[in-house]
Amino acid sequence: MRVRNSLFVTALLPVLAVSLRAQHVVIKGATPSDVVKAVTNELSSQGFTLYDSTKTEAIFSLDRGVTTLNIRGSVSTITQVLEFHLRFKQKSDGLEVNANEEMVGARGQHMVEFRNPVRSRGEQDNMQKLLDLIKSDLEARPASP
Repeated sequence: MRVRNSLFVTALLPVLAVSLRAQHVVIKGATPSDVVKAVTNELSSQGFTLYDSTKTEAIFSLDRGVTTLNIRGSVSTITQVLEFHLRFKQKSDGLEVNANEEMVGARGQHMVEFRNPVRSRGEQDNMQKLLDLIKSDLEARPASP
């Protein structure tokens, strides 16, 4: 039984590793500002807005409307926001960009705020496609003199 379990785990490790590193690209010659502008251009038509941006991270948000929750026996209405997070890290071969999404309820209301990472395969694939598109667009730019 142990051999069978270890074979299963060994077979599953490459799949998990691909899944864990899937939403990531390294873009040659790009800055965080370049990436933020390119992502803004791609996502603004879908209703996303830039919520916050620094040299190491950017957060885009999409208002998903209001929902009701039963919190401790009391029914409350809360807003839900989809947050798209980008993290930047300069590497020797370019700018590393990592992406993830979270569904956030009652953002800013510390007593009831909750965050749920988006883990569906389809959403992960969409994030990777977006990163790949941004990478190809930015790397196709003519080099500055």
